[in-house]
Amino acid sequence: MINVIVANIDDIDELKYKKYLTLIPHNIKSQILKYKFKEDRYRTLLGKIILLNYLKKYKFDLSDIELDRYKKPYIKNSNLNFNISHSGKYVLCAFCNSYKIGIDIEECKEINLNDFKQILQKKEFNQIQNSKSPISKFYTIWTIKEAVLKADGKGLINNPQKVNIIKNKAFFKNTKYEIFSLYFNNHILSLASKKIKKIKFHFKRINSVCNCD
Repeated sequence: MINVIVANIDDIDELKYKKYLTLIPHNIKSQILKYKFKEDRYRTLLGKIILLNYLKKYKFDLSDIELDRYKKPYIKNSNLNFNISHSGKYVLCAFCNSYKIGIDIEECKEINLNDFKQILQKKEFNQIQNSKSPISKFYTIWTIKEAVLKADGKGLINNPQKVNIIKNKAFFKNTKYEIFSLYFNNHILSLASKKIKKIKFHFKRINSVCNCD
């Protein structure tokens, strides 16, 4: 089963922000403090806190996380797979004990779709143009591609155009991924994994997310 924890940065105020900063390793704290905008600091911190709280269930900590050659985080000698994404007010963290996973969320903002024409397949761009809701269709396709590339582990150093989406499946580098997309509160999230049996969403308030004391 895949567990997806969803939290909202509106639940964070400055006092909570300062408190939760003390719960994470110094190197991660330093990275967070480099962000210019408060919302970016809150989103990044909340993602780390969600991850920390979940890892503690398995007797791990943020200091146990290592990076592979493509900067994808993992825990050595563990089958636990995780992935974080955030956009707008929402922060998501997906966990799975069996397969590598990728998750992506995007706030559905108005954009010039022609700016993305060269990085989408021709059939995908046609689907977007012919859709009743072109912006939502674009973000659905885009988040699926991002989720697949994150599950693959090398991220957007690969060409998103090479991710081929066919109904509820996606194909990349001769690997088939099952995919899932959801629209809520003007955001679209997509999840990709080699196998998706069941997804359980946990919409958390900040106090329950940050049970790390």
